[in-house]
Amino acid sequence: MAIPSSFTITVPFLSSSKVHPISKSLSFSPSISFLSPPFPKSSSFTTLFRISSSNPSNPSPIDSSDSFAAPLPAGNRTLKSRLRNGDTLYGLFLLSFSPSLAEIAGLSGYDFVVVDMEHGYGGISDALPCLHALAAAQTPAILRIPESSAAWAKKALDLGPQGIMFPMIDSSKEAKKAVSYCRFPPAGVRGSAHPVVRASKYGIDEGYLTNYEDELLIICQVESEQAVKKIDEIMEVDGVDCIQMGPLDMSGSMGYLWDPGHKKVKEVMRKAEKAVLESKFENGGKGAFLAGFSMPHDGPIDMKRRGYQMISGTVDLGLFRSAAVEDVRKFRMSEMDGSDDEDRPLTHKEEDEEDKTCSFLSVQFLYVQTFSVLLSFFWSAETLHQGLAFDFSMHLVLHLHLGIGLDHVPSLVNVCLFSPSLPSEMLSNPGSLRSFGGHRSKIPFQFVSFLHLLCLLPYFTAARCGLKT
Repeated sequence: MAIPSSFTITVPFLSSSKVHPISKSLSFSPSISFLSPPFPKSSSFTTLFRISSSNPSNPSPIDSSDSFAAPLPAGNRTLKSRLRNGDTLYGLFLLSFSPSLAEIAGLSGYDFVVVDMEHGYGGISDALPCLHALAAAQTPAILRIPESSAAWAKKALDLGPQGIMFPMIDSSKEAKKAVSYCRFPPAGVRGSAHPVVRASKYGIDEGYLTNYEDELLIICQVESEQAVKKIDEIMEVDGVDCIQMGPLDMSGSMGYLWDPGHKKVKEVMRKAEKAVLESKFENGGKGAFLAGFSMPHDGPIDMKRRGYQMISGTVDLGLFRSAAVEDVRKFRMSEMDGSDDEDRPLTHKEEDEEDKTCSFLSVQFLYVQTFSVLLSFFWSAETLHQGLAFDFSMHLVLHLHLGIGLDHVPSLVNVCLFSPSLPSEMLSNPGSLRSFGGHRSKIPFQFVSFLHLLCLLPYFTAARCGLKT
């Protein structure tokens, strides 16, 4: 079968900036290399609708607005340009490598998300779905690589993040190496596959080689006391855009791993912060930006006030852990309290009923206490105990007959508690109350009537006042 000298493919494209599809006819020569840009100069390109490049110097037939990649936010479109504009950026570290959590973080409004391959379990293939999710949420991604090496930097940068973070940079020599890993020869040693990798939109972005240095944010982490001593040299390296302070490793290098808020650790951290900020001020705003992690002893608001422009406020796993622990704690507390809505705010009706109940209990307590004092004064202990024993059964019947809740039955029991001479076995063994039944004939009728009247008086008062019983 003979190979035709040329062939034409007509396929529908869906423009990201338009609601209608665009039919594009592409004619190719069989000599095209698959590693070449997808639209070589020798190929013809026709569309049903004219598409012009927004950049006259860019010969690409595809307008940047028609790219399949998620559009950047309006205004300052890159992290680097926003920092230069004086913005303070607030972000999150992603250790779970969950695309869903990455997307939620982006939709929540974080300015950036750091996909952490140093302490997270994932690698390059795990990071890619997270970058897809962040692109869908129009949130810039930063990749932190496990170590400062050319191989890790190359694979990370080919994914197309807006920033790359190098851990444990302790000297200007290491900083220069880190920058060289991010630049193509002759400026650096980065290996090139730009016609086919995601960073260049798989070769569709023909301006990638021209713009990548200006758009990529290179972050060097200062995480040891040794690095702080060399911080002036590190931030003067051409290409270092951010100095990221590492409080945990800093405290570990100083022997205070369990106390990152130690006074000596704070002093070293403040020294490094001051060096970065003063250098930027002396150079008229040029130089490295100050970035860092918030800690329990050093919150993001305090960091912003001190001059940090990039602040990582939390970690996705830490957020989930805190939410899960708190959720379980609230449930266990509700089991102990017998209620699962202890934190639910009361309605106005419930507040009124609660106030009425408290008022009733106050009225009942006042009458019971007064009744106890009167009877203890005018009657002997023996007669009082006999009367209480007889009236307990009668009072219970009256409660049930009037339909009053059993939680308010022990009115006379309160009287008993106020009577210091009452035998303890009467309270510990309710059955012992029956032993007083034989003394009913010795109790004057007037005493029983007076007793009932005083016991029911709080309920009559509550009913008149509209209080809940």
